[in-house]
Amino acid sequence: MKKLLSIAVFSACMYLDGQAQAQVKTTPAAKKPNMMQEIFRQFTPIDTASNADTARMLFERLLSKYPEKENPENANIYQIARSVVVTKMIMADKPGALDTFAAIPPGMMRRQFIRPTCNALIKKGRLAEAEQLYLQDLAGAKGGARMDSADYYTFSVGYATLLYDTKRYPAAYSYMEPSYRLRYVKENKDLTYYAKILLANKQADSAAAILQGMVKEGRSDKESRELFKQAWKAAGRKPADYDALTASLSEELRGKYHAEVAHADTNYVAPAFELVDLNGKTWKLADLKGKVVVLDFWATWCGPCVGSFPLMQAAADKYKGKAVFLFINCWEKKANPVERHNLVAKYIRENKYRFDVLLDEAMADNKGAKVATDYQVKGIPAKFIIDRSGNVRYKLSGFSGNFDASMMELDLMLEKLL
Repeated sequence: MKKLLSIAVFSACMYLDGQAQAQVKTTPAAKKPNMMQEIFRQFTPIDTASNADTARMLFERLLSKYPEKENPENANIYQIARSVVVTKMIMADKPGALDTFAAIPPGMMRRQFIRPTCNALIKKGRLAEAEQLYLQDLAGAKGGARMDSADYYTFSVGYATLLYDTKRYPAAYSYMEPSYRLRYVKENKDLTYYAKILLANKQADSAAAILQGMVKEGRSDKESRELFKQAWKAAGRKPADYDALTASLSEELRGKYHAEVAHADTNYVAPAFELVDLNGKTWKLADLKGKVVVLDFWATWCGPCVGSFPLMQAAADKYKGKAVFLFINCWEKKANPVERHNLVAKYIRENKYRFDVLLDEAMADNKGAKVATDYQVKGIPAKFIIDRSGNVRYKLSGFSGNFDASMMELDLMLEKLL
C-alpha cells in the first residue's frame, strides 16, 4: 500500500514540475506554478498527520482555502490527498471513508488507489466492503466502448487476488486470465499471484512457464522460487531437471550483470560523516576504514526505498561479518527531530527490520540533509558501496523491484571488494 501511494505522489510531483515549467515559459507572472506549490504544501501535513481526524480536518481546510473546482489543473493533488485521508480513516475505523473515496473520479488516480484502499479494508477484516468496491468499479468500467479499458482490467487484477485469498479459485482465474493475456499483469507480485491461481486451477504447466520467465529475468524472490519448484513437481517433471534449469538460469543472469557491473566502477574518496543511530550510538565513517561499507539513503515515504528493504535485509544478513550495512534516513517530512525519530523507529520496529538506521542531519535551512548533500544524492533510494580504503567504488539509484537481479548485482559488486 505504502509503495503505491508513494509512486502516485512521485508521479504527481513530476506532473506538477512539468506543468510549472510550462507555465513559467508561457506566463511571465508564473501565477499557476506558485498556486501548485502552495496546494502541494497544504498536502504535506495531510500526508504526515498522525491521526485520521487531523488528516481529514486539514483536507477540509485545503478544500475550503483552495476549492477543488477552481483548480482543475491540480486535480491529482486533491485525489492523492483524498486517498491518504481515506486510508487513515479505514485504519482508524472511522466512518465515511468509502464516501470520501467515492469522490475520486474514474481514471489514472482511481486506478492507482483502489487496491491500496481495498487492501486497507482487507487488513481491517472488511472483506465484504473491499469486494463491493471492486465489483462497483468493475461494473462501471465494463461494457460499451470501455469494455477493454485500463480501468476494467486493472480492477480485475486486484479483485482476482481477493478471490484467490478467499479460495474462489475458478472465479479468480476468470478475472486474472484476460488481464494477463492483455498484458495488464505486470508487477512481480501479480505474476506470482497468477501462478498461484493457475496452480489452484490445476494448470501447473502454465504456472511453471510464468515462474520460469520470472527466474530467467531476475524477477523472482524466495516465494516465487518455491512456487516454481511446486509447479515443476505438480507438472510431473523431474527434480534433477529443475535443479539443472535453475542453475543454468542463474549463471545466465550472472553473466548478464557481470558485464554491466564491469562498466560501473568509480573511485573517489567517500565523504566523511558522523551520525547517530536510532539507539543513540554514534557512527563515524573513519572508524570503519578497513571494512567494506554499504550506505543506503532512504525515507519512510519513499516507495522504492522501503520496497527494497526485504532485499537489503537479506543482503545484510548474507554479508554479516564481511560488510557493514548502514541505512541513512534523510529527507523525512517530519521536521521535528523527536517526531522524526519516532516515525522512523516505529517503521523499522513494525516491519521487524534488524539493520542499523542512522539519522542524517538537517541542513541549516531545513531544505536538505547534510550527508545526503555531501554524497550528492539527487534521488532516493541511493546506495554507495565503499571499499576498505574508504573510496566509493559503486553507486546505485532506484529499485527495479526485481529481488534476484538486484541481489545478483550487489553480489558481483561486493565480491570484487571483499
